[in-house]
Amino acid sequence: MERRSDEQTSCVNEIATNAAQRRRTTASSSSDHFLPFVPYPNLGNTCFLNSSLQFFRAVWNRVGTAIPIDSPCPIFPLLLHPVSDADLASRIRQLPIWRKLVWGEQHDAHEAMHLMLETDHVMHQQCNPLTCFAHKMKEFCALSFYSNLKCTNIGCPWTKNTSPEFALDLSVAIKDSNSLPGLLKVFQKSELLTSSGSYICGQCGSVVRKEMHVKPTAKVFLAHFKRFDERNRKCGKTIKFPRELRVGNVRFAFAAMVQHVGHAKKQGHYVTYVAEDMINHDDSKVLCYDDSHVFETTWSHIASREAYMLAYVRKA
Repeated sequence: MERRSDEQTSCVNEIATNAAQRRRTTASSSSDHFLPFVPYPNLGNTCFLNSSLQFFRAVWNRVGTAIPIDSPCPIFPLLLHPVSDADLASRIRQLPIWRKLVWGEQHDAHEAMHLMLETDHVMHQQCNPLTCFAHKMKEFCALSFYSNLKCTNIGCPWTKNTSPEFALDLSVAIKDSNSLPGLLKVFQKSELLTSSGSYICGQCGSVVRKEMHVKPTAKVFLAHFKRFDERNRKCGKTIKFPRELRVGNVRFAFAAMVQHVGHAKKQGHYVTYVAEDMINHDDSKVLCYDDSHVFETTWSHIASREAYMLAYVRKA
């Protein structure tokens, strides 16, 4: 990953600040919820955490609501402007996630995101759901998965709709398509189930076909690409992702992307790209947050990156 000089970093940090100010003054909702984008220093293999926090911030600034600064949620203070690197380090070290993760080691950004937003975790026991960042993010990013079972016997009318399952994001394998819309189709493709147990027709006993449907029920659509195998080796395949994504009848606009650079889950580096949505032409500007380095790039540049996590926000 190319590094910038202090002079260049100062210049692009000014770009980031100006972009944030423009977004704040043009937001349709109250600006009280706005969390200014700030670079995070790498405190020793904390790029996975830095990228997750920037990912959170990109989503929150488009759909979030005001949270009291004194909220007991342990995640929210990390999104406020730190007084110093030492202050940020202190806040991060106090996170209960280190009971599961090891300080100083590289970790999976997707795993860290889910851990920080796990509202049943001990870190959120003192939180009020109405003022807890994690509770609110899970509310904004809720996805529903519906399964429909149908008998394969043409003369049998048996069908069954299963209870919906809920998740924070759509996590998909990437071997069967080279684009996010294609992977969505593969995920929802019907399949024959094994002829045993509850997977047989409840009326005639024939084989059952299952159809899975993804239904976005909130303001945000999060996607995660399963790039690592059971031995933590990475698939570096490029997956195309659109600036505007359609899921069913709902349209979403690109908000942010986390990229993993490297060849293994617990090695390499994470960076976050955030859409500068004030510009709407084909080569729209995007800001890259690479720890404490920030620089401006373009949509055509990030479209060729190895996306790991994607965030889209529902369009009006």
